[in-house]
Amino acid sequence: MIGIIDADAIVHNVCNSRKFKDLNPEYMFSDGQYEAALGKVCDKVDEYMDRLLDNISILQDSNFGNTFYRMFLSSSNGETRNFRFQIYDKYKHGRPPRPNWYEEVRSYLIHKYGAIEMFHMEADDAISIFAWMIGDLNEYVICTADKDLNQIPGWHYDLYYDRKIEDRVFFIQPFEANYLVWKQTLMGDSVDKIPGLKGVGEKKADKVLYPLLEEFGDEIPKEKYIQVVKNKYKEVYGDKTDKYRLEMRDQHRLVYILRDIREIIPFVTEEDFMYLEEQFKEIFNTYLQEIEN
Repeated sequence: MIGIIDADAIVHNVCNSRKFKDLNPEYMFSDGQYEAALGKVCDKVDEYMDRLLDNISILQDSNFGNTFYRMFLSSSNGETRNFRFQIYDKYKHGRPPRPNWYEEVRSYLIHKYGAIEMFHMEADDAISIFAWMIGDLNEYVICTADKDLNQIPGWHYDLYYDRKIEDRVFFIQPFEANYLVWKQTLMGDSVDKIPGLKGVGEKKADKVLYPLLEEFGDEIPKEKYIQVVKNKYKEVYGDKTDKYRLEMRDQHRLVYILRDIREIIPFVTEEDFMYLEEQFKEIFNTYLQEIEN
């Protein structure tokens, strides 16, 4: 079993911890003041990672000698940022500025722990694509504090809560993952400023989709999801124009976490796609070599 780690969540947790949240490096003028503070920040990252990797090793097959993991970061570069900004210019709009020590923690995770910065997508997408490349739901554990990643079936480890390992770990069934995709297509995501369908929140989204669970159980065909969600969009926008189709398409693209690298093709250049494709091949081939050894 390999740990697939959401490094964005680690950056957020460390930078927003009580100890460092208000410790602004821009106001450190005395000799050695910045370096001393940075050392404490890095110590906090090490403490966080030591605990996480110890817990991952507990979950892993004892045949693996070292703690086995991959860690992904979203791009912090505006030119290579998440493709979803092309779909909706208010995506993540109004979020607070990046916290103190943001770049320092990212850099430390990259250089010490091998975090992989992903261009044109979020860490969520990279985690999902890698998990789907592995395929076997019992061969990985998703380590994150982001509930959006419940769109990925398999084992999950909650990074957010400081609890015993047995209280952090849970399993997402494939039907639960698919259900969440279409539920979010209806209700959007307030954290990422994805509006969803006007007037539809969590309860109304469940009301629309729950009859499918009653009828099909955990084997709901994709076309049935599409049909009931499309009917709800028609109800709001009317069916005399293509507006409901376009709105549904864009909302789905915004909430849907990629499962295959080819799904990003409409949003990147051919050169960028080839780079991403080769990057994932290298990540996966290295994983195969490690499990064979």
